[in-house]
Amino acid sequence: MFYKVWILPDWLADILVGLSPETIFGPLKSVAATFLGCLVFLPKLFALFQMRDRFGSYRPGENPTQASAIHVLRIGQFLMATKVAALILRTRQILLLSYDNPPRKRVLVVSISSNSIAVLLTAGPSTAIGWAPRGAARIVDESTSFV
Repeated sequence: MFYKVWILPDWLADILVGLSPETIFGPLKSVAATFLGCLVFLPKLFALFQMRDRFGSYRPGENPTQASAIHVLRIGQFLMATKVAALILRTRQILLLSYDNPPRKRVLVVSISSNSIAVLLTAGPSTAIGWAPRGAARIVDESTSFV
């Protein structure tokens, strides 16, 4: 992908809407903006790792544990971080690409989509659900210590 952006820097004009027509796409600027866009993938990747670990920690007949509760909590937190990072990094991409535009042609774009709202509405309860099993795991740990 970086090679394509280096060879065809104008390719980003189709993806990043809201840029003024005076925006000049140089190879270095386009690669830097693409790199910023790729950073959004990191919290998604961490959320997937947490999902893998969570499902691996549950075995048939096992009681809730602190580790499984922490996995659920982190999944919600990483999903929320993904959308916050997307908002911040997209704004930075547009600023990076338009910083050398003539005065009054520079662009600041802050946007939030219905997809972002849906993910945040899913990630919030997931984070809250992660807190509940921690309490249940604490109770299980206390009851097993008495027995």
